[in-house]
Amino acid sequence: MKGCILNVSYPFAIVSDFTAGGAEQILLALDNAIENAGYQSLVLAPRGSTVRGVLIESDLPEAPYTEENKARVYEKLQKRISSILEDYSVDLVHYHGIDFHYYLPEKKIPVLVTLHLPLCWYSEDAFIEAKKHNVVFNCVSYRQYMYSERLSEPFEFIENGVSLPAFPPVNKRGNYTVSMGRICPEKGFHLGMDASKLAGISHLLFGKVYPYPQHINYFHSHIVPRLDRRSRLFGQIGFQKRRMVLSSARCLLVPSLVEETSSLVAMEALACGTPVVAFKAGALIDIVQHNVNGFLVEDEEEMADAILKVSTLNAKDCYNTARTHYSKDRMTGQYLDLYEKILRRIKPVF
Repeated sequence: MKGCILNVSYPFAIVSDFTAGGAEQILLALDNAIENAGYQSLVLAPRGSTVRGVLIESDLPEAPYTEENKARVYEKLQKRISSILEDYSVDLVHYHGIDFHYYLPEKKIPVLVTLHLPLCWYSEDAFIEAKKHNVVFNCVSYRQYMYSERLSEPFEFIENGVSLPAFPPVNKRGNYTVSMGRICPEKGFHLGMDASKLAGISHLLFGKVYPYPQHINYFHSHIVPRLDRRSRLFGQIGFQKRRMVLSSARCLLVPSLVEETSSLVAMEALACGTPVVAFKAGALIDIVQHNVNGFLVEDEEEMADAILKVSTLNAKDCYNTARTHYSKDRMTGQYLDLYEKILRRIKPVF
């Protein structure tokens, strides 16, 4: 046994193969890689999560997720982390939540925080608290790393990655578009629905509405009115079904309205040989190579035009992008190297 790593999930999302969230999928990949590398993997995550290592369950708050309910969760989490550090010989704590600063360990121990979301979403208090707790940050894409002026602490970037199929895909696509993820305003899924309707192509939306008031309002005001026979909504789906749906789709639509730090679903689609049509938002500009593995567009009208042009793209070009840049094995290997670097008390290069 090389050591013990405690991964702490975002406390309001179950960690499983079905979870519509990039941070949760990255944590799952790390949990598996940690065990394979001979470390002990501990995961603090909400009840109902499924991991390979030791799952230490936390309680989800009552819905809706109000600030008052969240505060109760943070208080319990900090106590739970203190208890875990007493019960296990933990060498490093790895946080994945945007709210990490509310439940940092009281004990002095190396801490890694992965910044899964845009830096502007993190409060100033988060970075103030980080200075007191021996924190190392890492970004999840080169673009996020290049625009990380807020970070005075040591930091690196490790590009996200996904599982690759055993064999390159073939040019065989269905006649539907697809979008996947958490159903919330910033994802702009209603614009993908509109674009598909303009193109005359059926659209499938896979995802979950979390019980935040603004998410619920968005769902009822923007998604529900657009549902019909050709624009359908499904829940979260696991890895195998996700790969099947993406492999058969005409293209993946990513109409994000925020500067995305990464996009696992875009990487998954490319790994399946499926083109991605996306807004020019953050890391999507790097993931989508215009007119090679997809199209970058400005609005739903351009997205509709691009939907009709994806048949000109080659599945192998999509797959090669994922194989070359977005391999899960490369990603997890880099995280394991970073763990070793931190545990040897060698500061990351920044």
